[in-house]
Amino acid sequence: MNRGFRAFRLAASNFRVWDPTGSDAKSLEEQIVLHADNVNGAAASGALLYELILRAGLPVSARVVRVQLDGAAAFDVNGGELMVCVEDAITLPLMRQMIAHKPKKIVCLDKAFAGDDAAKTNARLEAESHAAWCFRPHEDGHFKSVGFEPLSRRRDRGSS
Repeated sequence: MNRGFRAFRLAASNFRVWDPTGSDAKSLEEQIVLHADNVNGAAASGALLYELILRAGLPVSARVVRVQLDGAAAFDVNGGELMVCVEDAITLPLMRQMIAHKPKKIVCLDKAFAGDDAAKTNARLEAESHAAWCFRPHEDGHFKSVGFEPLSRRRDRGSS
């Protein structure tokens, strides 16, 4: 029976951390291969979701609504504060449907783009054109902006 109570416990991160100890070419190559997908293999989507919510600076008590978009699950956090997708693949229609919800920030996994930098860049630019910031978890565990300042803010300042 669901009584509306969530219990969390502190655990290791669901994301692999970059190991900078090796400086030779072979160890750097191994790190690059390991970080092509920086999500730990056994990570459950719920664990990823809440880790991303916390890393975005929101509380675990944030309201999370699951939305079905283009056959995939995405999560609207705090009524548009954040849109999170932890799917293994992201399509352009899925990205456009997330953008249509008009979130302030969008977070998705690098592995969802399957190494397609052009698709990732296009998704970022499309989100920015609708004033949504795109963030992704970086290998050091911090969020890195995939984009820069939303275009609407640049226009408000009078620059292009």
